Amino acid sequence: MRDTTENTSKIIPRWEWRTFNADDELLKSKLSNYQPLLDAESIETYLLVPDEELNLKIRHHILDVKHRLKLDSTGQEQWLPIINIKFPLDVAALNKIEELLDMSFSSATNERSLSEANFIELLAQEPHIAAVSVAKFRQKYEIEGIQGEFTKLQIDNHYLFTLALEHEDPGRILNIRKSLGLEKCISENYPEALKHAIATGKGD
Repeated sequence: MRDTTENTSKIIPRWEWRTFNADDELLKSKLSNYQPLLDAESIETYLLVPDEELNLKIRHHILDVKHRLKLDSTGQEQWLPIINIKFPLDVAALNKIEELLDMSFSSATNERSLSEANFIELLAQEPHIAAVSVAKFRQKYEIEGIQGEFTKLQIDNHYLFTLALEHEDPGRILNIRKSLGLEKCISENYPEALKHAIATGKGD
């Protein structure tokens, strides 16, 4: 079990750029000169919190939390993974999440351990936190040394599509965006896009 709740000093932050669109052909056409290297499907739960610098999701029974370090003028974001731990959550993980979210789980469990279902239920009870189930079909690409991803999202009966580029060097991402004709596309991360989907009724 991988657990990075206490030591992130050796993890290299990565830059990410992502855009969303309801038109899959528009985004997919940008990758027409490349072949997907890997397909993956998953059901994930995003925990949408008020803090715009945090991205919390659960995939394959693992809680993954990233902290946004920087946002540049082109919409590219630098993210650092700070938690990656399998359920049930132990004391160390709970303490870290309590600190991050400024809330306490102590009254919810005598064992100081939380299952995935109980954790989602607890957070979903908070009026300022939303739990959103997302079905994903992802296609991974390599674009001139840059990691690319095209993803089909299903939120209830609604669909969204997203294209992302990721690398340690933001300049290389920007160059690929320009070569693919993506430099003027609106940039959004997952929490922002899902909050917008809920607000517009696409996630109901």
